[in-house]
Amino acid sequence: MFGYRVLGFGSFTREDAPTFEVLVVAGGGSGGADDGGGGGAGGVVHHTEKELDSGTNYTVTIGAGATASPNNSTVNSGSNSVFSDITANGGGGGAVQSAEAADGGSGGGARRNTNVNDDAGSATQGDSGGGTGYGFDGGATTGGFSNGGGGAGEAGGTDGNGTGGDGRDFSSSFGTSVGANSGYFGGGGATAGGTSPAGAAGGLGGGGNAISSDSGYPQDPGNAGTANTGGGGGGAGDAAAPGGAGGSGVVILKYPDTVTLTIGGGLTSSTSSSGGFKQTVFTAGSDNISF
Repeated sequence: MFGYRVLGFGSFTREDAPTFEVLVVAGGGSGGADDGGGGGAGGVVHHTEKELDSGTNYTVTIGAGATASPNNSTVNSGSNSVFSDITANGGGGGAVQSAEAADGGSGGGARRNTNVNDDAGSATQGDSGGGTGYGFDGGATTGGFSNGGGGAGEAGGTDGNGTGGDGRDFSSSFGTSVGANSGYFGGGGATAGGTSPAGAAGGLGGGGNAISSDSGYPQDPGNAGTANTGGGGGGAGDAAAPGGAGGSGVVILKYPDTVTLTIGGGLTSSTSSSGGFKQTVFTAGSDNISF
């Protein structure tokens, strides 16, 4: 039981209120079609000691990844994820031939544009709800080549090779599977430029690989960002092929194992216990939780 203790006339103090470690990751942006840029990763917010009150409803919403960019005129960005007063911003969509990259939690990558250096999408993720926000800009056009979307750990590539920005590693807080090297948390999507048939690589942390515009591979779609990582989608090499969809977001709560959550039926989640803590991972939906 968590509550309040009376100190005197009109004075109260919280007694044994639990703290939650919280990670909120938004949906990633899609890669662009037709030599488009890579999708930006969903923004990330990390709060190490969030105090919550028993008997209070707190909203959890998992942001969807952006739908695949279908043509050379549509830029699609990811959706926000929310926990209580914490909001992670959806990743910016990668540029296409007739539209520049979008701003987002991490910005989308710039399009291929011969002899023109286009700007990429800017990162919009800031601190939220007392937690620290992470997001980086997409890669601008370099030497006429498209570039990757930003990740939660670094900006999209700007060397003309088209690589997406890497994600950020949270494995020290949430376990070895929750790190950029494990395919988690928002590596930016790669771009469609590049000289190999596979295109450029997505950033570590769920970013989708691109498909090159080289002869023989012009109509293959970009690869999607990994689900529940906020990864950006990879770009595609031709207007007839869609850019890769963005990966959906995720919310993770770590809290004392003496606490039992009541989770609304509109959420998909799983809970594990270890070392005196529980960890609940929300992977889809929107509803309230309480304890």
